[in-house]
Amino acid sequence: MQKMHIGADYRCGKLERRRLRTTELLKTEEMHERYGLHRAKLKDLREAGLLVGTKLGHGYSYRQQDVDEFLDKTKGLDLSNRNKIRVAAALIRSKEVSQRQ
Repeated sequence: MQKMHIGADYRCGKLERRRLRTTELLKTEEMHERYGLHRAKLKDLREAGLLVGTKLGHGYSYRQQDVDEFLDKTKGLDLSNRNKIRVAAALIRSKEVSQRQ
Protein backbone atom coordinates (compact mmCIF):
# COMPACT_ATOMS: atom_id res chain seq x y z
CA MET A 1 0.00 0.00 0.00
CA GLN A 2 1.37 3.42 -0.99
CA LYS A 3 1.30 6.34 1.37
CA MET A 4 -0.58 9.32 0.04
CA HIS A 5 1.17 12.61 0.57
CA ILE A 6 -0.57 15.90 1.16
CA GLY A 7 -1.11 17.51 -2.20
CA ALA A 8 -1.00 14.24 -4.10
CA ASP A 9 -3.59 12.83 -6.53
CA TYR A 10 -3.96 9.31 -7.79
CA ARG A 11 -4.61 9.46 -11.54
CA CYS A 12 -4.30 6.84 -14.28
CA GLY A 13 -2.64 4.37 -11.92
CA LYS A 14 0.23 6.74 -11.18
CA LEU A 15 0.80 8.95 -8.22
CA GLU A 16 1.09 12.53 -9.40
CA ARG A 17 1.86 15.36 -7.07
CA ARG A 18 -0.04 18.55 -7.49
CA ARG A 19 1.87 21.74 -7.09
CA LEU A 20 1.49 23.05 -3.59
CA ARG A 21 1.25 26.75 -3.17
CA THR A 22 3.93 27.89 -0.84
CA THR A 23 2.43 30.04 1.83
CA GLU A 24 4.23 31.87 4.56
CA LEU A 25 2.69 31.18 7.95
CA LEU A 26 3.20 33.66 10.74
CA LYS A 27 3.00 32.51 14.33
CA THR A 28 1.59 34.68 17.11
CA GLU A 29 5.08 35.77 18.16
CA GLU A 30 5.92 36.82 14.60
CA MET A 31 2.66 38.78 14.37
CA HIS A 32 3.70 40.63 17.51
CA GLU A 33 7.20 41.34 16.21
CA ARG A 34 6.10 42.52 12.75
CA TYR A 35 2.82 44.28 13.49
CA GLY A 36 2.80 44.90 17.25
CA LEU A 37 -0.32 42.77 17.75
CA HIS A 38 -0.49 41.03 21.10
CA ARG A 39 -2.12 37.65 21.73
CA ALA A 40 -5.31 39.15 23.22
CA LYS A 41 -5.71 41.59 20.31
CA LEU A 42 -5.28 38.75 17.81
CA LYS A 43 -7.96 36.78 19.64
CA ASP A 44 -10.36 39.74 19.47
CA LEU A 45 -9.69 40.16 15.74
CA ARG A 46 -10.28 36.45 15.09
CA GLU A 47 -13.50 36.41 17.10
CA ALA A 48 -14.80 39.46 15.20
CA GLY A 49 -14.04 37.72 11.91
CA LEU A 50 -11.54 40.34 10.77
CA LEU A 51 -8.51 38.07 10.80
CA VAL A 52 -8.34 34.42 9.81
CA GLY A 53 -6.15 32.24 11.99
CA THR A 54 -5.55 28.51 12.06
CA LYS A 55 -5.04 26.67 15.33
CA LEU A 56 -1.89 24.60 15.08
CA GLY A 57 -0.87 22.83 18.26
CA HIS A 58 -0.98 25.24 21.17
CA GLY A 59 -1.04 28.43 19.14
CA TYR A 60 -2.39 30.09 16.05
CA SER A 61 -0.78 30.66 12.68
CA TYR A 62 -1.75 33.27 10.12
CA ARG A 63 -1.21 33.18 6.36
CA GLN A 64 0.63 36.24 5.06
CA GLN A 65 -2.05 36.64 2.37
CA ASP A 66 -4.79 36.78 5.03
CA VAL A 67 -2.79 39.30 7.05
CA ASP A 68 -2.33 41.50 3.98
CA GLU A 69 -6.08 41.36 3.26
CA PHE A 70 -6.81 42.24 6.89
CA LEU A 71 -4.47 45.23 6.73
CA ASP A 72 -6.12 46.46 3.50
CA LYS A 73 -9.67 46.07 4.85
CA THR A 74 -8.96 47.79 8.15
CA LYS A 75 -6.74 50.61 6.92
CA GLY A 76 -7.76 53.80 8.71
CA LEU A 77 -10.11 52.08 11.18
CA ASP A 78 -9.74 52.35 14.95
CA LEU A 79 -9.10 48.88 16.40
CA SER A 80 -7.89 50.01 19.80
CA ASN A 81 -10.37 47.95 21.88
CA ARG A 82 -12.93 45.15 21.61
CA ASN A 83 -15.91 47.41 21.06
CA LYS A 84 -14.17 49.35 18.30
CA ILE A 85 -13.12 46.05 16.69
CA ARG A 86 -16.76 44.91 16.67
CA VAL A 87 -17.88 48.23 15.17
CA ALA A 88 -15.18 47.97 12.49
CA ALA A 89 -16.21 44.39 11.69
CA ALA A 90 -19.85 45.46 11.29
CA LEU A 91 -18.82 48.37 9.07
CA ILE A 92 -16.71 46.11 6.83
CA ARG A 93 -19.52 43.54 6.56
CA SER A 94 -22.04 46.24 5.61
CA LYS A 95 -19.66 47.58 2.94
CA GLU A 96 -19.23 44.08 1.52
CA VAL A 97 -23.00 43.52 1.42
CA SER A 98 -23.65 46.86 -0.29
CA GLN A 99 -20.94 46.11 -2.89
CA ARG A 100 -22.63 42.80 -3.79
CA GLN A 101 -25.94 44.53 -4.54
